[in-house]
Amino acid sequence: MVYRFITKGTFEEQINDMIHDKEELANITVGNGEKFITEMNIRELKELLSLRLD
Repeated sequence: MVYRFITKGTFEEQINDMIHDKEELANITVGNGEKFITEMNIRELKELLSLRLD
């Protein structure tokens, strides 16, 4: 178990807020059913990066 002790008005609080905001943005950007590129297998990466003629 990890406890975080962050004092209000400090640099650590600003960093913690920034991390929280980035996590929220990632959750909004990558919706349900979508994967981060690092979680994709080879076939999925090839499909994502291939040129489509349609």
